Amino acid sequence: MIQPRSASSELLEAAVHAALARAPAGGPLVLAYSGGSDSTALLHVLANSAECRDRGLRALHVDHGLAVRSAEWAVQCMELCAQLKVPLRVMQASIRREGEGLEAAARRARYAALAGAIAPDELVLTAHHADDQAETLLLRLLRGSGIHGLAGMREWRPLAPGWLGRPWLGVPRASIDCHVREAGLPIVFDPSNSDAIHDRNYLRLEVMPGLAARWPLASEALARTAQLLGDASAALARRNRDLLGKLRAADGGSLDCHALRALDAFDLEEVVRAFVAQCDAPSPPARVTALLRAEVLDAPEDAMPALMWRGFALRRFRDALYLTPPLTPIPCDWSTAWDGRTALALPAGLGLLRADAHSPLSLRITFRRGGERMRVHATGPNRPVRLLLQELRVPPWQRDRIPLIHDESGVCAIGALLVSESFRDLLAHENARLFWEDTGRFINSR
Repeated sequence: MIQPRSASSELLEAAVHAALARAPAGGPLVLAYSGGSDSTALLHVLANSAECRDRGLRALHVDHGLAVRSAEWAVQCMELCAQLKVPLRVMQASIRREGEGLEAAARRARYAALAGAIAPDELVLTAHHADDQAETLLLRLLRGSGIHGLAGMREWRPLAPGWLGRPWLGVPRASIDCHVREAGLPIVFDPSNSDAIHDRNYLRLEVMPGLAARWPLASEALARTAQLLGDASAALARRNRDLLGKLRAADGGSLDCHALRALDAFDLEEVVRAFVAQCDAPSPPARVTALLRAEVLDAPEDAMPALMWRGFALRRFRDALYLTPPLTPIPCDWSTAWDGRTALALPAGLGLLRADAHSPLSLRITFRRGGERMRVHATGPNRPVRLLLQELRVPPWQRDRIPLIHDESGVCAIGALLVSESFRDLLAHENARLFWEDTGRFINSR
């Protein structure tokens, strides 16, 4: 195949090597290869680089199954990769729409597939360019995004367990198209890219040509603006992390509502979004942050307010703000016997109970149904579990999700939070120690 050395080719090659010099890790290179013009050009540039080949270059193709000809496109990708001697793996992606558009759902499925196919520190490269960045900025402006959204795509970001890189964010689409033509590269043509019903396609087909006719460097200017906003976003994020550290409640896993109330609207939204991000939860929509002060922070003291999105929730308890993950329902009237010798898997992702007793114990595990009582001390009163949970400062949304351990006398332990004197003596006699490996409590409990 002809090896072009035009100005466009040199620009593309230089951009790749400059981005790799700034990469956060030095692992092998993986190309996210769709078969379209942009990723085909990147495949060609990478394949013609001895340095990239020496880093174990390979490619991944994700077939969403949305187009009738998607299987043909996968074959076309395999043929070009074979010609260039680049190993290719074709993967299927299942798309699940979670209150989002088809494009967003497909993008989420694609990145999930890529993340699941790489090893630690591998660098996944995509062929996003300056025109893509400009379109992203315009789309987010039209959606009313804030500083972090307007920052657009970053050159490098984590893609667990490795990294995602976009080496061509400063390169115009025209240079990529020029390289494809000069190299005579075969490309996949997806007819959906010509359908202006999709927002991004409408911008690319209808809006951007008009802007370019009046301002020839419009795409590069918009991409540069996104980069500057990215720098501002990064600086603001560092400030938010420092502020967040000062607003932590005593338990370290929640935020002090009194301190939150003292913030202005901008800082309140910034610090709450930073709090949510640190918990690896999806960013809350604008309606949640807009209602936070009135419906959660300033709600009556005896209220149990919550603002929910995609199953996650911001909740207030004892003047602290918590983030909770989606709570899987517990089967009604769930109950099981337990001998204390083997680990017991609890339902609804609530972890494991362990005691490692030497002899079998006669125990039963349930969850709270109401009316349970527990005698903590042998000579003490038989008290309602409901009151004990309050004294343990367990948040209300967790009180029905803590396993109750029963012996012949009744409740003898509330998870591993509170153990009766008699049960503690029995565990000591068995040289056992009660342990609840709890994976289902509120995110920030650790």
